[in-house]
Amino acid sequence: MEKEKMKDAFEHLNPTKQQEKDMWERLSKSKEIKYPKSIGKTLGKLRYVAAAAIALAVITVSGFGINAATDGAFMSKIKDVIFNKPAREDIVDQAGDIQNRGIEVYASDILYIDENWLVFGNLRGILIYDLKQDAISGTIDTQAIDCMYFNGERKQTHVLEENQKLILFNTKDGVPYGSYYQFDFTMQSDETLKPSATGNDVDKLKDYYEAWKKADRMRIDTFDKFRNVGIEGDTKNHEDCQMYSKNSLKWTDSSGEENISYLTVQGEMYMLNTYHEKTKQVKVRTILIESNGDKSAVDLPKFTYTGEDKAIKAICEYVLEDADEYLLEGQVRIPYFIIFREVKKQDNLLVFGNFYSGTYLKNGNILEEVSGSAMPACFHLKQSGDGYVVENVDTARDGSYYAKDIEAFTRGYSELASKYFNISDEDRENACKQYLKMYVTDNELPIQYYKEFGWDPVDIFAE
Repeated sequence: MEKEKMKDAFEHLNPTKQQEKDMWERLSKSKEIKYPKSIGKTLGKLRYVAAAAIALAVITVSGFGINAATDGAFMSKIKDVIFNKPAREDIVDQAGDIQNRGIEVYASDILYIDENWLVFGNLRGILIYDLKQDAISGTIDTQAIDCMYFNGERKQTHVLEENQKLILFNTKDGVPYGSYYQFDFTMQSDETLKPSATGNDVDKLKDYYEAWKKADRMRIDTFDKFRNVGIEGDTKNHEDCQMYSKNSLKWTDSSGEENISYLTVQGEMYMLNTYHEKTKQVKVRTILIESNGDKSAVDLPKFTYTGEDKAIKAICEYVLEDADEYLLEGQVRIPYFIIFREVKKQDNLLVFGNFYSGTYLKNGNILEEVSGSAMPACFHLKQSGDGYVVENVDTARDGSYYAKDIEAFTRGYSELASKYFNISDEDRENACKQYLKMYVTDNELPIQYYKEFGWDPVDIFAE
């Protein structure tokens, strides 16, 4: 009864949507303060530290926590503040931090351009830039409409401009599917733009796709076009620009002159490069990305194995023992294993399998893989209390030793070696989903997908 009273008493702590927005604005303002460079990295996370401090400051009242009194609702709200940036802010931060994240190879392609507007985007969302006002005028949350397939395999998101409208839709293996979404990109908004129209008419989707394919003929390979004149018009700058759009976009201005435009990114600075076909000159202008200063990195919690298999728990702890030494800001390492066989041998337990791990960054509702590794191995574990400890590990070396080492540590176990050479993409995907589901669920994170570079996002919770 007392707990119910406490729960009712603190119910008003749950903020409304407007209060959550106001909280973000108040916390974000603190980042405008200039700090010495040596402490800037730490204080750049002030928003998250402040949110955590709020939780800790009031976590205990009259002998028990608010979180317990509200059946976890309080900490859930705190996590919403920490991990759920407003979409517009997150889209802009992700764009501003594209080079620092170390995942993308190229800068974003230009999706549409004329003398007034520049449209480009990435996995998190689309930015609409007003070239006259020199500012971002709007954003589109592509993840909210499942149109985030800009760097995938079988699925692709297409962006078509028609009469000052942007139409977004997807194809799979070259066939349109799902819904289309129309946005008036001339509308300015401090929040993400909402669709002005949507539908799933099959014939309309086919028409949009045909129109997109016609418009796509205006794309040309940036390096092939500009390797002789150099990126940004100077061959010496080619290596210095770091990132440039894989494809450039050909367009005609109001005077009927032909232009070709592409983006380059140097650190946190975007540059719009426009080559004038008639004069053979490249004009460069800065694109102002209003990043909030803390970039896109979010300090994700560490992975902890919470399953019932004591042997797997010991192996996870062993694999992650030195993870923090190699992780950069915002990264988390998550293991996932494909186990072939467990064998009791005297006081030891032998665990044969391929022991994968991935390093991830949060990108909206996606865990985006920065790097990954595989370790074909046999773990030797010894009983310790009600669990296990790892005594030693037999692993396979690279190159010509790979097959020999696997044959060596599987000797005596019929047909076990062959399993290491017959792991399917589906096997690996299912194992990865199992461990990521555990991580996301245990930590109540707003994550739905994971993505490896060049592959489609995978729904973690899909059966």
